[in-house]
Amino acid sequence: MRPFDFNIYQLSAHSFRPVYQLVFPFANTLPGDFLTDTTINGKRVNYLENNRAFYYILGNVAQIGSHLFFRPDAYGNRQGGYIYNLKSGRLTGIDKITPDASTSFLFLTDNNIGGSEFSNYGFMAQDGDTLYTSYSSLTLFQQKEANADKHPVYPPVLTKYLENSKNKRGNPVIIKVRFADNF
Repeated sequence: MRPFDFNIYQLSAHSFRPVYQLVFPFANTLPGDFLTDTTINGKRVNYLENNRAFYYILGNVAQIGSHLFFRPDAYGNRQGGYIYNLKSGRLTGIDKITPDASTSFLFLTDNNIGGSEFSNYGFMAQDGDTLYTSYSSLTLFQQKEANADKHPVYPPVLTKYLENSKNKRGNPVIIKVRFADNF
């Protein structure tokens, strides 16, 4: 990805080529002459500060199977990002994914629960079929308390971790994310 360019490129040892071009709503799109308009030379950052709805860069781009993950960023206004299903054409906002019993009622990101780690860092790594992110240990404990009435079933390792209240002040928790093929 490159700033002010909404193409997603594929790199290899011998080539650099666009594989996807993203198109956003007009209200979020920089003017076509943004890079060539000489009246804003030296003032582009100010322009972005004053037009915070305009996306100017893509972040957190990853493709896993038929899912393309990306996050368009506007100046000072980061969002959770999107998942685009390359087979179905379905676009889903990451922040709109509702937790259920299969996720122990834990949110995928900390955006929905007042956190900022996902907004700042997004998905931090991938390994072919899994994406990785994190949020604070305290956030995890807050989710546990908020979901107590749903009687979530946690994996054994997480159950043990949540039993020790000293872990509230612990290091950030790494979140592994895998999406079903039919998501």
